[in-house]
Amino acid sequence: MEGASELMVKLYGDRGKHTRLVLGVAELPLNACFELEAVLEVE
Repeated sequence: MEGASELMVKLYGDRGKHTRLVLGVAELPLNACFELEAVLEVE
């Protein structure tokens, strides 16, 4: 998830800084290795 966080900062600079929560689960749909969910506010 660190890579996703770094990408947000690279794309949006200081406006891309955020908080995050990472949870581990036993199984995700379609055998995905991780799931990324974002809630964004566009001004």
